[in-house]
Amino acid sequence: MAGTLTQNIALSRARDEHGYVDASVVFEIPSNVGRVSVQVPPWTTVDSVRGFDRRSGSQQFVWTGGASRPTLELTVPAEKPTLGAAGTTMVDVGEWAIIEAPNLLTQWRHRGEEPTFERRLVVDDEGIASSDGGLVYLGPHREHTRRAAGQRIRLVEPRAASLRESPRDILDALAHAARELRVSGRDEEVVGIAAPTRPVNWGPGGLHAGGNAFWARDSSRLDKPNSTWIHEYVHTRQEFGTDASMKWIVEATAVYYATQLTYERGGISDGQCHAALNTSTCATDALGTPVSWSSAHVPYRKGSRVVSWLDRQIREYSTATLADVLASMNRLSDGSITDPPMLSGALDDDDEAVGFEDFKRLVAAAVGSEPGGRTFRPIESGLDSAVTSSTVPEATSPPAVGDVAGEPVADPAAATDATELLDDAFVERDGEEVVEGDGRIDEGTVFGDDGDGGSLIEESDIFGGDRDGG
Repeated sequence: MAGTLTQNIALSRARDEHGYVDASVVFEIPSNVGRVSVQVPPWTTVDSVRGFDRRSGSQQFVWTGGASRPTLELTVPAEKPTLGAAGTTMVDVGEWAIIEAPNLLTQWRHRGEEPTFERRLVVDDEGIASSDGGLVYLGPHREHTRRAAGQRIRLVEPRAASLRESPRDILDALAHAARELRVSGRDEEVVGIAAPTRPVNWGPGGLHAGGNAFWARDSSRLDKPNSTWIHEYVHTRQEFGTDASMKWIVEATAVYYATQLTYERGGISDGQCHAALNTSTCATDALGTPVSWSSAHVPYRKGSRVVSWLDRQIREYSTATLADVLASMNRLSDGSITDPPMLSGALDDDDEAVGFEDFKRLVAAAVGSEPGGRTFRPIESGLDSAVTSSTVPEATSPPAVGDVAGEPVADPAAATDATELLDDAFVERDGEEVVEGDGRIDEGTVFGDDGDGGSLIEESDIFGGDRDGG
């Protein structure tokens, strides 16, 4: 029976210096593992070591036996160097911190059956960490939770935050998005942090980090197109990877659904929705060649117009929607669909990254056709022009997200999640609670003070494949 190699990370705010976080990393090593190598990021300070040997002149540490629980004590800067980032995305101000847990490259040698690897995060101070450590909040706070569509939504309200919207309204909007955004890719839990606007010079209006967490400025609004709260939530549902030709789809669909879902809830008018998704800004940029983009706004502006048009086209030619296509992308990425009949051969080679040709095959499959097929030809022509040239599709009046005529697509890649069916049957089970920073449940709801101004996302910062600003 295979054992488990466990990496336990305990995080706490550094007591003697702002801008840094202490991390104690303890390894539990199964008996069939004879060597463990750990690479510490260059911007991280190693304060003490137990059970590891340090390779000369490097940040590599090796265990070859001896200590049963080898340990590294680290000091990690809250803000780490990030190529292309404008403004602050992670910070420690002393009273509180929003950070990413340190990522330590861990390799090992074993005998017999390969062990599993598990990473456990513990917050020593008051605080909350997302399940994968992509986002961690340290400091005094209140936690508001809601269950919807099989997800537990955790809203973290720092004591220093001045929420423009009430926690209840934010959770209402996020729960609505969880139910209505039927693109698969749901984590059991999602964490959203209200980032205090002062005294930080935040770069983006919000940030998606890791798989299932994000922060949004406390001044973010729910009554504007492309609501930051919903935009960042949409990112948590995007499990697919893309190549350069489809990089635009990440922000384009986040803007589209953030605007559509806000409109569907009555947060914005029909005119606001139409104007936001039919902008002519960046219209002459070719979406598929990001190196030629005139600005970082291209996927937000032209991209959202293209996916709005595409959703309308898919609905007109079939009973499917754009959400069915994104669900297929997610399921192909996570391996839950390997060879469905109508999507067989959809991805080129064995690469999980979706390219433009792959995307067209998925769209064609959703409308019951294939690239070059009669049904798909009008859509394909418009999509080719929008993605590969300076052409922009005609303005459209997008339908409501859940508005689909006819029967659902009888395709395993586009079928409704079981969690969605359960949510429809037990929608009355959605609930809310407020939890104090120390874990006590408070039966009331605290409403924050009004913030100053709104927060609209203006630029895209793609951090690897795991962190999306905006």
